[in-house]
Amino acid sequence: MFGLIHIFFFWYGDILTFYALLGFILLFMKGKSPRSLKRAAFITWSIIVTFFMLMASVMYFAQIETTPEQQALMENEVNRIAEVYSQGTFVEILQQRINDISIIAVGNIFLFGVILTMFFFGMYFWKTGIFTNTAGNLDRIRRIAKRMLMVGMLGLILASLGKLFIDGGNSPWYFVKYGGLFLSGPSLSIFYVMSILLLLQNKERLAKATTFLQPVDQMALTNYLIQTLLCTTIFYGYGLGLFGSIGPFEGILITLGIYSLQIIYSYFWMKRFQFGPMEWLWRRLTYGNNAVKVSPLQKAQ
Repeated sequence: MFGLIHIFFFWYGDILTFYALLGFILLFMKGKSPRSLKRAAFITWSIIVTFFMLMASVMYFAQIETTPEQQALMENEVNRIAEVYSQGTFVEILQQRINDISIIAVGNIFLFGVILTMFFFGMYFWKTGIFTNTAGNLDRIRRIAKRMLMVGMLGLILASLGKLFIDGGNSPWYFVKYGGLFLSGPSLSIFYVMSILLLLQNKERLAKATTFLQPVDQMALTNYLIQTLLCTTIFYGYGLGLFGSIGPFEGILITLGIYSLQIIYSYFWMKRFQFGPMEWLWRRLTYGNNAVKVSPLQKAQ
C-alpha cells in the first residue's frame, strides 16, 4: 500500500513496491543453506548481465542502428517529459508519471533481479556470520572486498565504454552500458559494505563517532518518504521547478543539505519516541491492536 501510493502519486522510482514483492520470494529462501543462497545470488546476477551482453552482440552483428529521425523523436520526447516535470501542475505530472510507469515496467524486471541478487547476498552474509561475527570473519571479508572491487571495476569500464560510444537507443553500446552498470552496482555495493566492516574493527573512536547515524537508520522508511517530499518540492513544477536545470555540484549540495537535516531531526525524534512516525504506522496497520507487537509510539517517561 505504501509503495503503490508512493509510486503513483509522488515518484515512479519507488523501491517499496519492489521490496514488498520480493519479500514473498525471500520467505521461500529463509530456510535455505548459505551455499544455496550464494548460488541463487550468482545465478540471478549472471542471467541479468549475460542478457545485456548477448543483446549487445546480437545488435552489433545484426547492424541494427537508430536512424537520425528516430533519434530526433526520442530527444524531443525526453525534452517534453522534462518540461512536464519542471513546469507542470500536480495533475499533469501525475498523468505523465502514470505513463512513465507503464513504459519503464519492462526495464524494471531487470532492476527487480538486481535487488533480488542483493537480498540473496545479504541473507548469505548474515547466515555465514559476516554481520553477526565480523571479528571472526575478517580474512573472508577481505577476500570478498578484493574480488568484488575487481568485478566492480570491470563493470565500470564496460559502462564507461558504453556511455562513450552510445549513439542511440538501439545502439549495441546501450546494452554494454547497462550490462556494465548491473555488473558494477552489486559488486561495488558489497565492496563498500565489506570495507566499512573492516574500517569499524578495532576503531572504537570511529565506531562511537558513527552512532549519530543510528537514528537515521531507525527511521529509514520515514526518511525515505521525506526525501521524496523534499525532492519533489524542489524539482517538480508545483514546487521550485528545478527538474533538469541543475548540475552535479548543485545536486551534491542539495543531497548533503537534505541528509544533514535528516540526521538532526532523526536524532531529536528518536530521543523522545521509540519509532519513526511511518515505522509506527506500518506496525500499527500490520499488527492492529496487538499490544505485544505494537508498542506505544512515545517512550516511557
